Amino acid sequence: MIGALGLATVWVILGSSAKLRSLVFRERRKSETEERKKQDLREEFRVYTLSVKNWTDYYLWEALNGILRQGQGMEAYQSMIYGLLSRSSLTLGNIYVDFDPSTISGDLLEHHKSKLYKLHYQFGQQVMLYAPQVKSSGEAFTKLVSNMNDALMALQVDMSSKPA
Repeated sequence: MIGALGLATVWVILGSSAKLRSLVFRERRKSETEERKKQDLREEFRVYTLSVKNWTDYYLWEALNGILRQGQGMEAYQSMIYGLLSRSSLTLGNIYVDFDPSTISGDLLEHHKSKLYKLHYQFGQQVMLYAPQVKSSGEAFTKLVSNMNDALMALQVDMSSKPA
């Protein structure tokens, strides 16, 4: 009788510890899954940011090429492009390193992605398109460069912990 009671007690302890282990492991798996999702989101956003940086760099280098083909007297415009290249590298590099998309809502993340897309597609591409005509449309070109600088500063403030 005592042996059966002892054996039953051992089975109860083993059964409850198995349940406890399954609960602990279930919680661990759940937290690992959540962390994996956050990491996947971070990686996806970094790839997106790198793509934006690559396209922005491409458009700005093409703009510089368009300005250089116009000959002497374009140094001020070349300087503007070099300034945009450095500011975009700094801003997008800081966003790539510092920004954690898993800490914000999905709507805000989409808003930030649209701002990044607008940076290269709207501003970078327009600068590239106006660069070959900078002799005739210098004021419009300067305004486009100024708008792109403003967009970069706004991105830096919105998405990074480091000042612009």
